[in-house]
Parts: sequence; structure tokens; C-alpha cells
Amino acid sequence: MDSGFNATRRQKSTENQSIMQPLIYKQCPTRLSNGDFAEILYLQGGPVVVLSHGGIASYKSADAVSDPLGNGLLGTAELPDDRELEAKEDSFVAHIRSGFVQLHNDYALLVTPFHATLFASNSDALEGKDRLAQVPLDAIDLV
Repeated sequence: MDSGFNATRRQKSTENQSIMQPLIYKQCPTRLSNGDFAEILYLQGGPVVVLSHGGIASYKSADAVSDPLGNGLLGTAELPDDRELEAKEDSFVAHIRSGFVQLHNDYALLVTPFHATLFASNSDALEGKDRLAQVPLDAIDLV
């Protein structure tokens, strides 16, 4: 026997699943103003993370990436020359799972509601050690 409460609960659960979108919902290759290749990761709530060979940056929106005055820039972090990101087939990203981004050179980018942090490996990301770079994000609305 199914009570009305259980049926309502299942319906709300199904509705929530259809509304929820991945934290990183889109990625797009681009060129920076200096001509360097970069990749934009679009996050729920509006901010973006930009990956380039020499570092990572965060912006309030994708439109802010091309703003010559830097309006909307949240933060940047440069990488040492011996730690550059590697692109394959116009992408730095090997795969994305929720807020975890596996990069082609085995680096890991962990995106949380307040930061995007680059680690030297998956295990370093899980343990929170050997952080290579970190940029701030506006608080991401995950709902």
C-alpha cells in the first residue's frame, strides 16, 4: 500500500534530479588576447575557470574573459615553466566528473563552491596536498 506521502516524495525527488545540472556544464576552446590557446570551463551560477599552458584564472562570467580592463577577473595563478598544462586535440581536459577535472598531463583540478585548485595528481587532490595553483570563485549556487 502506497501512501500519498511516499508518492509526493518520489515526485519531488524526480523533479530535483531533472533540475540539477553538473557543476561544470560546458567547456569551450578560445584564444586569449595574447594569442595563446586557452579553454573555458563554465560553472553553475555564472563563473568560469580558464585553463592555459601557463596557469589558471577565474572570472565572474565568460564575457569578462575578453574584457581588456580586467573587469570581472576574480583571480589568476601562474604555473612554473616546468609545470605547464598540456593540451591534446584543443583541450586540456581528459574528463570531467562533477567538480573534479582530470587534465591530460595527469594534473587534477578540483572545483568547489569557493575555489578552483590545481593539484599535481589525483591522489594529491584527494589528500589536499601539493597544490600547484588556486583561484577564487564567487560562491557558486549549487541549487
